[in-house]
Amino acid sequence: MSGFYRDGEWVSAVVGGPTESTEEAERACAEALKRVESGESTARTEMKELLARFPSLKKDRPNHPLLPFAGFYAKEVFGE
Repeated sequence: MSGFYRDGEWVSAVVGGPTESTEEAERACAEALKRVESGESTARTEMKELLARFPSLKKDRPNHPLLPFAGFYAKEVFGE
């Protein structure tokens, strides 16, 4: 993987930001899902923040961490 170090932290040249671990991204998704389920936030807001914070979530993969947000997002967009 190409990139460089900035202030002692690895920066990926592919996405232009620090690389994050899969576990960290999945943990953040789980916490965001709890906020959506409890009504503290909307799926749209949480997904937008997660995609900005974790560029790796933009890549397609099996069992994608954002998949559980789909039902909540559809309800928000199409109404109940």
